Amino acid sequence: MTSAGELNYDNVNNSYGVRPVVNLKTDNLTFTGTGTMQDPYVVS
Repeated sequence: MTSAGELNYDNVNNSYGVRPVVNLKTDNLTFTGTGTMQDPYVVS
């Protein structure tokens, strides 16, 4: 973030990039999968 409050842009290899976040409530959620490309996490 700049001193004027603007977000900087850069590629994702830099530690100061912006990345999306998803927050989930854990009430009644089921998580399956191992997180690999062949068996990704699935939230239902």
